[in-house]
Amino acid sequence: MRYGLQMYGLNSIFLQDKEVFLKRIAAAGYRYLEPCLILGDFPGMQGHGWTEADFAENRPLLEKYGILTYSCHVFTRDIFSDLPRIVGIAKQNGIQQIVIPCPKEINPAVASDLTQVGNALQRVGLQLLIHNDRDDLGFGWLLMASGDSVGAQADVGWLLYNGIDPETFLWKFRHKIRSLHYKDFNDQKQEVCVGRGCVDMMACFQFARAMELIQIMDQDG
Repeated sequence: MRYGLQMYGLNSIFLQDKEVFLKRIAAAGYRYLEPCLILGDFPGMQGHGWTEADFAENRPLLEKYGILTYSCHVFTRDIFSDLPRIVGIAKQNGIQQIVIPCPKEINPAVASDLTQVGNALQRVGLQLLIHNDRDDLGFGWLLMASGDSVGAQADVGWLLYNGIDPETFLWKFRHKIRSLHYKDFNDQKQEVCVGRGCVDMMACFQFARAMELIQIMDQDG
């Protein structure tokens, strides 16, 4: 099985001592980090993401401990204009999956735009994945409306938060799902440690194992 860590909630710890952090997660059996790539000015992401320069600086340490960046979340104001830069960074860092947030506006035009981006990435050997979040109730529709080049990184915690049964969703959209994020919430919709909330983690794990997916721990809090 392939396990990774989303860096949004962990980057501040990583910055305290990068080598100690990587040594510990490697010893724990993790082989993937999923950073957030920041292209442009995103004030709310300060301290949570990596710039292009950060990727270059961190690459030798990642290689030292055998940690791969198979996927990354990309924050951009204009993915079409930034696409050549995204592809270049991906190729330099072994990234295969480009993950973007689920758009807040969901309609056929947005699905068409995503398909164009997905097709462009597919032509150079990369995948476009959409990640669901709080109140993304049109996530499933968007996946179906987009072309085959658009996949999903399903966050099972946010699915549950939005009143969607994760296991049912995963199997329904199994042809679209390329990786899983593990987040968990209690019955008060408060984020808790993975495995201590209401998500049926065993069912999600069994799905990921059957589909041979990368599984990523994603704790925001």
